[in-house]
Amino acid sequence: MAEVEEIIEGVEEALEGAEEGLDELPEEIREEVEVAVAEAREEVSVLSKIQSELRAIIGIVPKFITKAIKFTSETVAVGAILWGVNTALSKLLPHGDQQKIRHQQAVIKALINVIKTETDMSQKTVNWLKEHKDDTVILDDEPVPLEALLDKYLTPISDATDQAMAAAKALQTELQYSGPPVGDTVKLISAADAFLKGYSDLVTYVTQHQQKFPQLESFPVKLPDIITLTVQIQTVRDLPLW
Repeated sequence: MAEVEEIIEGVEEALEGAEEGLDELPEEIREEVEVAVAEAREEVSVLSKIQSELRAIIGIVPKFITKAIKFTSETVAVGAILWGVNTALSKLLPHGDQQKIRHQQAVIKALINVIKTETDMSQKTVNWLKEHKDDTVILDDEPVPLEALLDKYLTPISDATDQAMAAAKALQTELQYSGPPVGDTVKLISAADAFLKGYSDLVTYVTQHQQKFPQLESFPVKLPDIITLTVQIQTVRDLPLW
């Protein structure tokens, strides 16, 4: 949790610094950077609030919910990093190949949309697990926590966000020396594929077992969420990489 909070604080500081030297930029570019900074500030503020909410509950919920809290928190961090990257690319426009930079921005913004959907799905999962933390079901003639039904499906999602976090951090580091590396961008897309596969399997399980375990009927991530994320990932894949 502390690492995610440090990442968010670092992005917020970078956004403050992004406004330095704007007077030296051409007017059109200056306005574009100002818009990018304002949008990023607003979105990172939302992500910071989500992270604060996760921090507030992690000590008061059963340990089994911490896996979902962890992958939600990591997704928040990836979102913050990508907003910072998009703003940094705006400032590079006067100094590099503008067509290439705008291609890079288009990919980053499309990835941001993916991460927004992933964050929403993850948040809904955490809130549902919190609401049902005391629920039990009968499995093999024994009462077990409701979450025990879902745990093996949550693990691949957590692994996917570990991959996304590593790729986003590498991308952020490399941006200091060049544009976003294609390799790290591809890794982010692969992590999104893994996240989608994890949630697809989870939603399939929930749908198939609702009659046996009625509590699953209220699970908030549904097929339309899967479809939305599928389309968003394909949108990223359809964009030219540089």
